[in-house]
Amino acid sequence: MPDAFAKLEKKISDAIKHLGADFDTHKLILELARENQPSYIRALNESVDSGSATPFQAVHAAIGRSLKRRSGEFAIQETETGEKHSSPDIFGDSCPCSKWKKT
Repeated sequence: MPDAFAKLEKKISDAIKHLGADFDTHKLILELARENQPSYIRALNESVDSGSATPFQAVHAAIGRSLKRRSGEFAIQETETGEKHSSPDIFGDSCPCSKWKKT
């Protein structure tokens, strides 16, 4: 994802600091969106402008990939994959996501 997502991605570390020792990707997304509303909306708009018909899914998937790719930098460890863990997403629908623990 281009520019707007890159700016939102820089805020992930701060969002993690506001979460408990254990959290899942959906909780991180909610915290990231709540604390960085303008950046989050820009990332959604950028996704639409890039042709995505599902901007929330595109941005949230990119956040999940970033957590996996940069887990060491964020000092987190995946404890359960989406195959094992489900929780409500931003729309309240129960969906699979990863569970994380601060290290």
